[in-house]
Amino acid sequence: MNFVGWIFLLLTVLAWGTTPIIEKYALKNVSPLNGLFIRSMAVFFICLVFFIPTGRLKDIFNLSYREIFLFAISGILAGFLGMYFYFYILKINPSSKIVPLVATYPFVAVLLSMYFLREGISWQRIVGTILIVIGVLLVK
Repeated sequence: MNFVGWIFLLLTVLAWGTTPIIEKYALKNVSPLNGLFIRSMAVFFICLVFFIPTGRLKDIFNLSYREIFLFAISGILAGFLGMYFYFYILKINPSSKIVPLVATYPFVAVLLSMYFLREGISWQRIVGTILIVIGVLLVK
């Protein structure tokens, strides 16, 4: 990974590491569904602010139905269902316990990518993924 890649990785980790703390405070007196709606609307409007000035709106009309369907399913699974379940459990449990447990999702991604995407299986990948999951479970 090049230097810019590392910077973006660090920024992602900082953004995703800070967000659960903000969400935990926000969910104190708010239902998970209301919080998810507000979060989603904020993301939608920020996307518009970044998307429209680039002139890439026309690119949306060049997407295939398959691509639209796959992104829609991704949004429903991760953007709605995953976030709703996460907000629900975050509201009633300590974030220091929930965030690491939720972070076991790479294990599922590795298994599914090996099966559906036919990505190579190596001992390093298997052992590394298992160690990540064990480490996360030890944090709980």
